[in-house]
Amino acid sequence: MGGSAPKPPPPTPEEIALEKRTQLGLRRERAKTERMLKAQARGKLGVKSLLGGIKPDTGMKQEDVVHSKAISSEKRDLNNMSAFDKMIATRTGRSL
Repeated sequence: MGGSAPKPPPPTPEEIALEKRTQLGLRRERAKTERMLKAQARGKLGVKSLLGGIKPDTGMKQEDVVHSKAISSEKRDLNNMSAFDKMIATRTGRSL
C-alpha cells in the first residue's frame, strides 16, 4: 500500500502577504464591532443607572391627566409682552 501523502509546497510570498492582510482586516473588523457593542452597552446601562428613566406609576392614563396650568399660546404671548407692546396691540385691534 502506498506511502504517506505528498507534502504541500511551501506558500509563496504572495500567499503569505495575502494571509497577513486578511488576518489584519479581520482583527480590525473585530475591534470595530467590539467598540460598537461596548458603546451600545454603555448607552443602555447609562439609562438604567441609579433611578434614571424610572417614572412613578400613578395608575392614571395620559388621557386622564388634566393640565390645569396649561395656557393658550395667545395668553402666553400676552404674558411675554411688555406694557408698551400691550398698549400698541390694543390700539391696533390685534387680538391678544
